[in-house]
Amino acid sequence: MKFGVAFTNAGPLAYPEPFAALVRTAEECGFDSVWTVEHVVVPVGYKSRYPYSADGRMPGPDDVPLSDPLIPLAYAAAITERIRLGTGILILPQRHPAYVAKEVATLDVLSRGRAILGIGAGWLAEEFAALGIPFEERGPRTDEAIRAIRTLWQPGPQSFEGKFFRWDPVESNPKPVQQPGVPIVVGGHSIPAAKRAARLGDGFFPAFGEPAALARLLDALRTECARIGRNQTDIEITTGAFTVDADTVARYAELGVHRVVIAPPGFRPRQHPRRPASFRRHGHASSDQALVIFPASPCTPPFPRHHRRQGRTRGARTATPVSGGEIIPTHKLVPPCACMFLTRPSAETTRTRGTSQPPAARVRKRLRRRRE
Repeated sequence: MKFGVAFTNAGPLAYPEPFAALVRTAEECGFDSVWTVEHVVVPVGYKSRYPYSADGRMPGPDDVPLSDPLIPLAYAAAITERIRLGTGILILPQRHPAYVAKEVATLDVLSRGRAILGIGAGWLAEEFAALGIPFEERGPRTDEAIRAIRTLWQPGPQSFEGKFFRWDPVESNPKPVQQPGVPIVVGGHSIPAAKRAARLGDGFFPAFGEPAALARLLDALRTECARIGRNQTDIEITTGAFTVDADTVARYAELGVHRVVIAPPGFRPRQHPRRPASFRRHGHASSDQALVIFPASPCTPPFPRHHRRQGRTRGARTATPVSGGEIIPTHKLVPPCACMFLTRPSAETTRTRGTSQPPAARVRKRLRRRRE
């Protein structure tokens, strides 16, 4: 079983020091991959239902920082050596496939063959409307874009003819290091997504799959593979879980899952009584988890503006997550073989008001001492 970390470009992770600390630590602790998410815009007051929560709302407010999914991965490629770099997911029907092919091939070259292209059809109708792309066409556009991207990764000049995209012979270089191309992982929680993965994907990524629902999706995947004559073992299965233990991993393995992706470490709800229930609900940490480790310099933005408005960065009740703290391994959060180091605010930190942070050198020295 492999382990990854998702949502690595959201909230405070949209800023360089927290993002760099997370991806470096994930690599050092043996995680297989990091994954970014995408919304180019978030329409204020959207009515579409977010498919991964009971109330249909995304975690956090509409103005939560959410950086581009590909640019942070290029940054991660420069500061890591082994960890895989995946989009989880990129909303493919909102983009022209020629740009996606070029950008992802470039990322694969710069990372020396570590890129993974996770794609999805999207769910936020208002976002499609803002971009002038028909929401009803997202499924066919996604299928056609996948075929077009694979065409441009082939050697030599290539042409393409489809309903939405077409071009005469063109060159698109550099080609990906991985051949015949960067693995394309199809994301989604629906039967059509499972069938798309069987027809067109190298992998399938049903996010946050409860085992019974995940079993139904994998049955649909196997059925479609049998119908088209494809070997289902060629498709790598990834699923997400906010927290996992050994028993949960074993259940996923029995279902045929190859990789479990967890959310970034977060906060104990009881230490943040004033933050909205939506932030707690989406698993930024359950009550028995530790706080996230964000070694930071004094110039690191401690948290976005909307977090400060809600009082999460001041006083003993809402200790600053990027401040120094006691470092503890959270063996209950993930299996010991994939254990990340998280922080719990020290007594000195929680007594101090404001958002003062220790210099980056002190944090790095403290981390080295703990590892030794």
